[in-house]
Amino acid sequence: MVQKLKKVLTTFLISLATFALLVAGTYAYNRIALTKPLEDKVTKIPAIGAFSYEKLNSAEKIVVEFTEPDKLRTSFYQLLNEIQEQTVASGDLIIEINNIENNSLASFFKEARLPIHEAISTGEFVALPQQLDKMVSERQVQYNLEVDSDFIFLSAIDGPNSAYLVIKCSDLPLTVITTMGGEYL
Repeated sequence: MVQKLKKVLTTFLISLATFALLVAGTYAYNRIALTKPLEDKVTKIPAIGAFSYEKLNSAEKIVVEFTEPDKLRTSFYQLLNEIQEQTVASGDLIIEINNIENNSLASFFKEARLPIHEAISTGEFVALPQQLDKMVSERQVQYNLEVDSDFIFLSAIDGPNSAYLVIKCSDLPLTVITTMGGEYL
């Protein structure tokens, strides 16, 4: 009887130790081989201020803060290249652009979304700068607009503060979310 109990207890302890080793190995692999090198490479991009990576159940989430309004498009594509080099896309990719809270920039972005989405749906991007110019004339905000086949990049500057908005126009397997002070725009 005591022998059977020892065998069961030994088997249980070995199983528990094996499970703990697998969990620790998975964590170490994700942290050392995946997350740390990605963070090191992305933080070397000059226009990126803060960066964090999180692997969710069915997606990978990246939170990023940009620092240079004139280099949003270049920095965003550098970020995408580093992500593609370092990760194996097992699901969707969510990129969250985190902006510091500023009421005038937030209202400008919220108002600019409608003409941007209208331009995406109609394909008429020529009138977009004129519509944004009308919005800017009401505020003390400057903007930088860049458009390509996959994204629309909008940087806005209000004095020393800047904010960034990237809107996807193609069917790429990623989601771009813009937040300002924790609130979704």
